[in-house]
Amino acid sequence: MVLNVGALVYGVYVACRFDLLRLNLRTVVVGGVLFCTLFAGSVFVVNDLRGNGPGVIGAARGGQALDVDDVDVDLVVQHATPLFLNRWVGIEGVMAVSSSPRLGWGIWRAAWQEKYSENTMSFYDANLIESPYKETDFSKYHHLSLPGIIAFFFYPGSLLFLFVSMLLLGLFAAAIEFGVFRWGGKNMILCALMAEVVAYRYASFGYVPAQSYLLFGAIFLNILLLYCIYRLAPFFASKRQIGK
Repeated sequence: MVLNVGALVYGVYVACRFDLLRLNLRTVVVGGVLFCTLFAGSVFVVNDLRGNGPGVIGAARGGQALDVDDVDVDLVVQHATPLFLNRWVGIEGVMAVSSSPRLGWGIWRAAWQEKYSENTMSFYDANLIESPYKETDFSKYHHLSLPGIIAFFFYPGSLLFLFVSMLLLGLFAAAIEFGVFRWGGKNMILCALMAEVVAYRYASFGYVPAQSYLLFGAIFLNILLLYCIYRLAPFFASKRQIGK
């Protein structure tokens, strides 16, 4: 939520900077208050469910409403605070993978063959780190660790391969951003949001990597739809003028 809104705010800032959009103070204040309200509500309710364990979650699924008056504020803060560190995937994955003795092209090929499953450990947890989830009952919970894209592309153990991969992935991301800008009507807000989606996927890369085509396929489909809309819009506009 923070990253998505941050991308939108940055897109609005750039659009305003180039006089593509104009905002008044009232709109900014209302948007800020709305975001803070939704964010606080999400943090308090979700972390209260998590903090009180499976029983509360099971009760909620069974149809019993959550009593907001019973929310333990101290417990919510206790569970929410570590997220500001734990949600930033990257450096710990690099440290773990670079020190692993199992690196090689075999582990790289095996990682691409990982299939989605809620009942087994992730490939990264099972093969490359001392996972904190080894004793987890996967019939009830689905926990996994993420290496991040830099660590993932170091699975073969080659710095040259890592450098070339990062260069190509950077160019690929830039091409997506350019495509959204070029065929999305030069909409800076949409461009920033799509760029954030790609960046977040890169940061949280490593689990079932072969399914990345679903996200990138959706992005390309959206670019195609935007291109078609902008190409057809003048045609329908002219038809409307003729009709009048």
